Amino acid sequence: MDSNDLGESAPKSKPKIYNWTTAKASVRTEPDADAKLLDLINAKTRVEYLKKKGSWRQVKTDAGTGWVLAAQLSDTDPAAKSYRWTTGSVNLRKGPSVAKASLGTLPSWEKVIHHRISGAWSEVTTSKGHGWVANTGLSKSGPLPVAVYGTLRPGQGPYRAMLHGKTTGEERTRIVDHNLYIDNKNGLSYILPEASQATGVVSYRMTLKRGSYNSTVARLDAYERYDPSKLPDNQLYVRKRVTDTEGNTVWAYVGGAKMSKYLRTSGIKVPTGDYLKRF
Repeated sequence: MDSNDLGESAPKSKPKIYNWTTAKASVRTEPDADAKLLDLINAKTRVEYLKKKGSWRQVKTDAGTGWVLAAQLSDTDPAAKSYRWTTGSVNLRKGPSVAKASLGTLPSWEKVIHHRISGAWSEVTTSKGHGWVANTGLSKSGPLPVAVYGTLRPGQGPYRAMLHGKTTGEERTRIVDHNLYIDNKNGLSYILPEASQATGVVSYRMTLKRGSYNSTVARLDAYERYDPSKLPDNQLYVRKRVTDTEGNTVWAYVGGAKMSKYLRTSGIKVPTGDYLKRF
């Protein structure tokens, strides 16, 4: 064999894809319920997924290669941990009811292991043990940083009143896929979701202290005149999830629907995306 026929590295193998059985499942030799039974496997068994045909999936098991109904398989590992975060001080109870005894109170933004939902309750494992918490007291995401781009930036007056001493980190960044506008009637600044004119909006990513997270966000909501209990369309600002240039998901106060429409026709777009260089 000529040495020129040899590659420098072995060809990459196709990564394996795994499924897990959601119940006791029959593995057949063919994709047919009347086909010969190859194996009977328990729930939560991992199998290698090969291909699909109709309502069946071909899989590789300890007994060989066969077919399982797709409805009996999941691509989620049942052993993988799922997490939630408490959004305030919440009671951990022995069962899914306020009538069940309390096992203690969990602090705001504790990360807990989430097992399952039963009605209005979630079964969780926490620092105080295993129990149940009301779904309304849990969030699928942890406490997000807040991106500020106007008078709440460091060095501005409102920053000293609202955020000074309330953060554990303050990083300069930019909010992507948004532009900065100024209301020419009152000088207020807004960001609107649209393709960035420059490279986004200059902002600071504020990581808030956990112990005062809820109260600080509530104060920011009030300062921006945003009421999360009301419909967003008529509000001047709406607190929304946005992305910064480092790929972080953060809260930012974005112009409401009616205000956005007004600003796009009568507002002043800031080409630099920088509030301090708006004039």
